[in-house]
Amino acid sequence: MANAPPKTDVVAAAAAAVGGASISATLADATAELRKGLDDTDVVLTPNQQKVITHIVDQNQDVMYIDRTGAGKSETYFTAAKLLRKADIRAGPVIVITPLVVLIVDQVRRAKAFGLKAEGHYSETNGCSSMVQSSVSPPIRIVCGFVCVCVCMCAALC
Repeated sequence: MANAPPKTDVVAAAAAAVGGASISATLADATAELRKGLDDTDVVLTPNQQKVITHIVDQNQDVMYIDRTGAGKSETYFTAAKLLRKADIRAGPVIVITPLVVLIVDQVRRAKAFGLKAEGHYSETNGCSSMVQSSVSPPIRIVCGFVCVCVCMCAALC
């Protein structure tokens, strides 16, 4: 089996593939934040993660990231949130929409372990016909930029 290229070469090659020097700097910073957040010096960004982070951080675009289970979607959101907040402390939150309350709770726990301020917003059913709002904090906190990652389900956005 051939030797793998050094990780810095992987980042540079990926940056060249998606377009340039500022992107290379973003991907290098993203890789550093990912490694720090996961406490793993060997982890590298996948091509999909690189594209998503580039679109969010360098191109200021909204992204809907759909990938297989275990592809690192959460780490991608967390890394993008760290880079956005590093560039501008007033940056708004990265909003993650997920369909299940148990996933929201897990995402918030993992975001906090990654070093981010995170909150979950969701509704719980109370019987068959009524919904009870179970928001963790007032929405004004999100507007003011105190939260880096907000994880919610569609019903909480209505």
